[in-house]
Amino acid sequence: MVIIWGIEYASGLLLTNIFGAAPWFYTGPFAVDNLVRIDYAPAWFVAGLIFERIHETLDIYKIA
Repeated sequence: MVIIWGIEYASGLLLTNIFGAAPWFYTGPFAVDNLVRIDYAPAWFVAGLIFERIHETLDIYKIA
């Protein structure tokens, strides 16, 4: 979850520095620099579990 937030924050910061805006703009009391929202933690936690399951499934089919 922290890695996902880090990627979202870093990519948003990079896009803002290059283009002047990011494709997303979060507002509210839980928004951090309008790039990530802390209250989305449960959703990103579940997404991380799903991504991990997909990775494990694909890793089984890896050719050695």
